[in-house]
Amino acid sequence: MKILVLGQMKDLQTGIYIVQSIEELGYEAGFVDTRAIVEQAGLKEGQQIILDKLDELDFTPDIIMILKGLEMSLDTLKNIKAKYPKAKFINWFFDVYLADKKIWENKEYEETLNFYDFYFCSLKGVANTLQQYGFKNAIHIGEACYPPLHGEQYMNNFQEGKYGEDIAFIGSIGMLGIHQNRVKYLAKIIKEGFNIKIWGSIIGEPKSIPLAVRQHMTNDSVINERHSQVCQASLINLGIDQDPALDESWSARLYRVMCAGGLYLSVATKGLDKYFKINKKDEEITADQDLVVFYDEFDLIAKLDFLLEHDEIRESIAKNGQKIVLEKHKFTDRLKDIIEKVK
Repeated sequence: MKILVLGQMKDLQTGIYIVQSIEELGYEAGFVDTRAIVEQAGLKEGQQIILDKLDELDFTPDIIMILKGLEMSLDTLKNIKAKYPKAKFINWFFDVYLADKKIWENKEYEETLNFYDFYFCSLKGVANTLQQYGFKNAIHIGEACYPPLHGEQYMNNFQEGKYGEDIAFIGSIGMLGIHQNRVKYLAKIIKEGFNIKIWGSIIGEPKSIPLAVRQHMTNDSVINERHSQVCQASLINLGIDQDPALDESWSARLYRVMCAGGLYLSVATKGLDKYFKINKKDEEITADQDLVVFYDEFDLIAKLDFLLEHDEIRESIAKNGQKIVLEKHKFTDRLKDIIEKVK
């Protein structure tokens, strides 16, 4: 089987994980970095360059997988489909929003969405909502980890000191309309006097972020091996999802932190208990859990106190979490599901 992947590659993240996982499964992978082409040539001029790159590939796919794909016009998608009429045409969408609108509210995108044979959504709540809006091609396929880049890393003493902290948060802040709870939770942790490092950038106006939060920012973004080094060197890794009420809408950060052997402390995102052993509301934390959940900002502080005081329980949970994601939540696992559904 041959699978052609069209999407962003130059950031060395999801597109790369998918291409390499396809090859690990024994299939042939081709790819074009469509995002890089459009960023360099412009949206209008980039469309023909994308088509020209496909001609250069000399690759006839059975499946064409587009990763979000907003850099390609509907006409370009139609030309690609016409070029490979026998290939299944699929999208893998890792978000809720298209520009400033939730995908099911974006009327301009409806024709494009319907154009795909399968529209895989990493967030189950997004797939379910699209189904309710009449998009029967929407199917849930979750995010995952890529162990060669997200697994444990060798670290020397200098790296452990540089990347480690009692508490780490990895992610951008400042998108107050989307990630509205991040600043609130981070500010609360800092006010209570915990040691925390924030790895990521500010999106928008820095003055909108409290000074106390800005003072704990490293002003450095980490991916792949460096991301893993932060996760395994820090005692607790925070997960603050943008819409916890949306079913199975947790960030890919969950899989990547746990793959590295980091303890994951997550906001109570709907559906976590379907896949992981967690503490439910008002339950005690136990050593047999896979991750830890907090239910409000006061519970967050109580959970931080407990985890920092109980090393053995914290370390046991981290090991459990690592084991389960390596067994069940790798990109090769997800691709097997996609290929089976397409077949």
